[in-house]
Amino acid sequence: MSEQKSIGVVMCIHAECDKDIKWNIRYPLKFRSIVEIIPSYFENIFRRFSVKPTYLISSEVFDHKESVDILLAQREKAELGTHFHGEFLEPGRISMPRENKDYGCLYEEHIERAKLIWLTQKFEETFGFRPQSFAAGRWGATGRTARILSDLGYIADSSVVSFMNRRHLGLNEMPLLKTGETYFPSEASIVSSGNLKLVEIPVTALPASKLYSGPFNYLKLMRSFYRNRKGTDKLIWLRPTFSSFGQMKKLIDTVIATQNSDIVFNMMFHSFEAVPGLSPYVKTKEESRVFIKRLETILKYLAKKKSVFMTLKEVANKFIQKNQRVQ
Repeated sequence: MSEQKSIGVVMCIHAECDKDIKWNIRYPLKFRSIVEIIPSYFENIFRRFSVKPTYLISSEVFDHKESVDILLAQREKAELGTHFHGEFLEPGRISMPRENKDYGCLYEEHIERAKLIWLTQKFEETFGFRPQSFAAGRWGATGRTARILSDLGYIADSSVVSFMNRRHLGLNEMPLLKTGETYFPSEASIVSSGNLKLVEIPVTALPASKLYSGPFNYLKLMRSFYRNRKGTDKLIWLRPTFSSFGQMKKLIDTVIATQNSDIVFNMMFHSFEAVPGLSPYVKTKEESRVFIKRLETILKYLAKKKSVFMTLKEVANKFIQKNQRVQ
């Protein structure tokens, strides 16, 4: 690794109401994953490894005072930003949606803009300051979304997953920049470099075929194919819910070995992924234990790599300053 190459790590946690194992929203709304997990677990482990997380908060949380108080208590050691789930946003808010299934970018433009304005203003009313970082629910963002965010004063977005195709949005496009790179997106396409005044910080992932490309890795590649049944280009995420410690370690090592410029790893998960029974990903206490163990071990490994843990806003400001010096 060259002396000029820095390694930054962003921890993005999407803070929402609790779900069930089929992704349905629980009623009455509950927030165990915020009220119980953030102060009792996340706060402790993040302190141990000097992690500065970014909590991206969905709007239904704003009306739950205990959750708001807990999140506000994190402000000195974390960033608070917004997370978009259109069913909970005005105009056209649904009183009791069964699930979060809408893609914000598929609303008509004036509806997407109005919902983003409402989300931003409601956040400011609730927390007392204006948000600067954002992530779209279900990765439902386009270049139009990025332009609106820039208009509203956001400087950081995390609505893109490296190498994830976007067919679920009706788009035949895929992020083609190197994993670990940040960029100014284009209004024409959020996955392409452009000149919007917003920094895109993609969630870190690589196709399995890029991790296990050598002859000695053939069996691991086939195992990946068998387990996911989606072909050898299944994505390996930097996400303890989806990936084993070995897979995440291989991902980190591969990006460091192949990237010549500064690297930003972006790990994300939902707050409820640490709690059994609150998502399809972690159904049992054993699965919760595995998730927690993976998170601790990968943070320890990243710390050994002399990584600097940063918030989304800090990464964006650093990237903006660097590009201003180049100009």
